[in-house]
Amino acid sequence: MALVSDPDASETENIEPNTQFQKAWHISNSGTESWPVGCYIQCSDGDTFGAERVYLPALQPGQSTYVIVAMQSPPMPGIYQSKWRACTPAGSYFGDPMWVILTVVEQGTIELTEQLSHFSELGAIPPLVPQVPNPFIPHYIHRENKDSAPPDGQF
Repeated sequence: MALVSDPDASETENIEPNTQFQKAWHISNSGTESWPVGCYIQCSDGDTFGAERVYLPALQPGQSTYVIVAMQSPPMPGIYQSKWRACTPAGSYFGDPMWVILTVVEQGTIELTEQLSHFSELGAIPPLVPQVPNPFIPHYIHRENKDSAPPDGQF
């Protein structure tokens, strides 16, 4: 079993406590034989996020599928992870590991993060704006006309 992609790896990195979500992996049968009926994926290490085993289709060599697991984030803020593996009907692991890594944060933290993401230009160099002379200052005080300015004290 080969992990082809983890399409929503970044979508679940920050999540609120006790939130239901779905985790998807795109996997393929990278072997030379068909998978027998009864293969499944299960959590082999870490938090299960309330999910049970999910049965896999009997893929032929070279075929791929998406596996979707319904999960729920833990109730307390923190960083959580779990490793999931494909299993034969007899329970032997095979193939690439699949990961779930979550940062559970309070609602206010997510909202603040989203708001701050809109300030991506904050701290950036402002665009060049052409300098327009101030109409309320006599022309001989402008920098570009400093040679024609009267001597000090003669305004």
